[in-house]
Amino acid sequence: MAKLTIGVCLGSMIAVAFTLVAAKWLPAFVSNTNYATLYSYYAAFFVFVIYSFLKPVQKATTVGFYLLASLCALMVLSTLVKLASDTNSLFYSSYLVDIVAAIFAATFFKVAKRQQQKQATQTIMPTFEQAGQS
Repeated sequence: MAKLTIGVCLGSMIAVAFTLVAAKWLPAFVSNTNYATLYSYYAAFFVFVIYSFLKPVQKATTVGFYLLASLCALMVLSTLVKLASDTNSLFYSSYLVDIVAAIFAATFFKVAKRQQQKQATQTIMPTFEQAGQS
């Protein structure tokens, strides 16, 4: 049940962030971006749900938060690259989205570091139910 919870919750957030990054670059490669963004959402979601079932819960959680932080940072970097290469950068209006993405990138990176430290602590000093199984 924990694997499903982590997979669905983090998977949906990863899928949204992945779709937002993909939406910045898809118009250059495909003609119908509606279907491409829909497919990118479900592909990212199901890939992470499958990953969460294949790995231990703590590892999947840590990787998920790092991936989420990376995607939020990539969203900001994509915007900067687009603005630097585009001549119509005066008409860009989604600055607030990128500011929020930068804040979320820092937040998710901090949560991932904390989760990684928690995971390292549990391998040194196991929880009661892990100690009872030995």
